[in-house]
Amino acid sequence: MASSSKTKRKTQDKRIPVNQYLSRHRLQRRWLAVVIVVSLAAICYADHHGWLLYDGGDWRRYHDNTFTVVAVIDGDTIGIVASDGDAVATHVRLWGVDTPEKADPEAGQPAELFADEAAAYTKDVCDGQRVKLHLQVHQTRDRYGRLLAYVSLPDGSILNERLLAHGLARADDRFGHDQVDRYALFENQAQRDKVGLWSGANTKRHKRPHTALIRKISVNHRSAACISRSVHDNTDDPRG
Repeated sequence: MASSSKTKRKTQDKRIPVNQYLSRHRLQRRWLAVVIVVSLAAICYADHHGWLLYDGGDWRRYHDNTFTVVAVIDGDTIGIVASDGDAVATHVRLWGVDTPEKADPEAGQPAELFADEAAAYTKDVCDGQRVKLHLQVHQTRDRYGRLLAYVSLPDGSILNERLLAHGLARADDRFGHDQVDRYALFENQAQRDKVGLWSGANTKRHKRPHTALIRKISVNHRSAACISRSVHDNTDDPRG
């Protein structure tokens, strides 16, 4: 009996008061909620920046490799000689720039201002040429399955930047990439020079951009290493 009483007392001694138990339970639930919220936020952030779309196969196959351009779909999309699934060519969407949309007869949409000029410019400088692609490790494809890349032309300049300098594209900061700040500088300079899209709504032909800006583009990108540089190393005035 004595032993039974001792066991009962020990069991009672181990009991936690109701209010203390509830307090601990609430604290645990709060921490769990915090962990869930932080995890969801991290997933949303990674998805927004495209980190969940990383494809090591694309990186190995395309990054810093050279391909022949066989098609120009519009100002910011080209086709290269490289099979992509069932397609005989890989469609490449230029990182960080957005050119005006071409006409869509099926949807009854007319071409946006400077859409034809942008497509003609891209065709003129790279169609049939050997170009080098530079990818971003955090995202290699857009939602349409197109490869995302900076495109280095035979003279060492970057097609993405040349379109911005001529006022034939807007800097696209909807998706994070290494050159966001730098591309904003190119767009701002094109606006100041009043070229292309920034030359006036009724202008049919775009003027040549600041010659120093074009010279800067060419000098700064003689090697593919420039693309890997931090944005903070490239925030100087594009005019030099």
